[in-house]
Amino acid sequence: MTDYYAANGAQFSKEKAQVYGAFLSVLHRDNARLTPPLVVEKAKDEDSPIHECFEWEDGKAAYSYRLWQARNLINHITIRIETEDGNEEGAEVRAFHHITISMEDSAKSYVPLSMVIESEDYTNQIIQRALREVQNWRMKYNQYKQLKPIYDAIEKVVKKLEK
Repeated sequence: MTDYYAANGAQFSKEKAQVYGAFLSVLHRDNARLTPPLVVEKAKDEDSPIHECFEWEDGKAAYSYRLWQARNLINHITIRIETEDGNEEGAEVRAFHHITISMEDSAKSYVPLSMVIESEDYTNQIIQRALREVQNWRMKYNQYKQLKPIYDAIEKVVKKLEK
């Protein structure tokens, strides 16, 4: 039997990950594919082990979906910044970044890039998130030895930033 785990940021425990992963594996085996519509269909039954992963009250689900749409909108707005090599076109980067604005109450917000650049705390939050994403990327693709030169470069940069 395969062991399944909850990825960083998952809203469920390792124990639940094992149940969910096993269910999804059987679903794939029985259907020769695993798609979101199939998963939702199989989750509808209240006895399904993944039923609890979904919001079934239409009003709440609709609002949650609109929140997802709002995050998606914010995350897909970019601005052009001048590159170090003087490229006239510039580089497109996110215009707004998600940060914690108050540690006391864990208040979070999206702020313009200009505010991130002006605040050492906000900049550090973005850098720490980037480092986690790079490490997660490495774990995701670690089995591909062809990417070893990239892994080595990542480790070098991470060590440099940690100093």
